[in-house]
Amino acid sequence: ALQALGVEVVAGVDVTKPDSLAALAAACEGQTVDILVNNAGLLTVESLDDMNLHDVLRQFEVNSLGPLAVTWKLLPFLTAGSKVAIVSAAFGSIASNTGAPALYGYRMSKAAVNM
Repeated sequence: ALQALGVEVVAGVDVTKPDSLAALAAACEGQTVDILVNNAGLLTVESLDDMNLHDVLRQFEVNSLGPLAVTWKLLPFLTAGSKVAIVSAAFGSIASNTGAPALYGYRMSKAAVNM
């Protein structure tokens, strides 16, 4: 639908892989980025009884560091009027961090990206 409006969407970017970020930057060569929407996200379910720290770290890598890496890599293509957006979630709200589901890694990584 966005392509019908003349919007270029670059899909399939792995925000944790330098080669993928380099390919994204190469796709932007000769252009400016008017609106950058950081929309990558990863959610795994864990509880204190069933914790997998690798999954928690992976969520930080995608949800918190991913938008930073993408924006940094595309900085040469942003102009004074460009807008950068980060899609987050209510689960990243510290104020609403009560009740189930626990989702510790997801909640922490989204709170970090909201800072």
